[in-house]
Amino acid sequence: MGSGGAERQLSILTTALSEKGLDCHIGYCSDGPNLERLSAGMVSIHQFSLKNNHDPRLLLHIIGLIRAVKPDLIQTWLLQMDVMGGLAAVLTGVPFILSERSSASCYPNNWKFFLRKKIADKASSIVANSQGGINYWRSLKTETPLFLIRNCVQTDGQLADLQEQLPGEARLIVVAGRLSPEKNVILLLDALIVILKKTHNTRVKIFGEGPLKEQLQARINQQQMTDKISLEGYTQNLPAWLSRAELCISISDYEGNPNVVLEAAAAGCPLVLSDIQAHREIFDDSQVNFVDHKSLEKIISGIQTALEHRESSHSKAVRAREVLTEYSLDKILQQYLDVYHKAVE
Repeated sequence: MGSGGAERQLSILTTALSEKGLDCHIGYCSDGPNLERLSAGMVSIHQFSLKNNHDPRLLLHIIGLIRAVKPDLIQTWLLQMDVMGGLAAVLTGVPFILSERSSASCYPNNWKFFLRKKIADKASSIVANSQGGINYWRSLKTETPLFLIRNCVQTDGQLADLQEQLPGEARLIVVAGRLSPEKNVILLLDALIVILKKTHNTRVKIFGEGPLKEQLQARINQQQMTDKISLEGYTQNLPAWLSRAELCISISDYEGNPNVVLEAAAAGCPLVLSDIQAHREIFDDSQVNFVDHKSLEKIISGIQTALEHRESSHSKAVRAREVLTEYSLDKILQQYLDVYHKAVE
């Protein structure tokens, strides 16, 4: 239940489903910040005690949970549980749904994904949160029914009161997400350093955890930018920061249905995005600023353009926000309930 967008979606959806009267149980391996929402609600949570991520007892633990709970339906979430949870569902004869949270670029051609595909062939359905995810499974020629259900957008109600004050009239840029290679954060940091060295009133806050955190901090220290760029770790107050920010940037190599981007649009925050299919599925050029995420110069130019043309950026943000009517929690929940009923029938 770590800090990723997939874990956040799981916690939001299951909490909302339980409030609608469904008896929701989650079996999980490790704690994390997204466990807090579940612990405060009506979802029953069951942590599996494991030695490591490859502990073979996981399958036995899942089967034991299935026999104890006797569920009508199982939904697997993320790769390890797609395999182990899906296998447990097949062995116990319970219908299951596999969740696709990414797209083809995420998956190398190796035995793990071959096994995932074989288990998915036994599923009642596959639910993807992006057209890229649907296209991935079509390319594998699966005969399992495919459904597209986007991520819901929830800003957690009342925005938090941020105690920290930015110096003077400082303009804030927010970057949020997992600090890992596919998010292209090293190149983005290099672009931000170039921009900030030319400005005196702009600050950057980077929210998230991941394997590149130490490398990013070392780069910030080396460039003597600690007064302008800060790594903030995971935050529950991201909607508040986005509502305050001048700009939110995401230049990932690939995505599924990106949570941070949706939340930024919901907060009315102008966006600079990599020109990839996952982002183009949601927005067009009239709503956000797209950049070539492989070019340092074009990333710098795209960010500078968005900052310099403030009125245009905010007009685009208004239009981007209008897209999100299809991402409301109630609409997404109903789509899941429809798929659940079909699976159980």
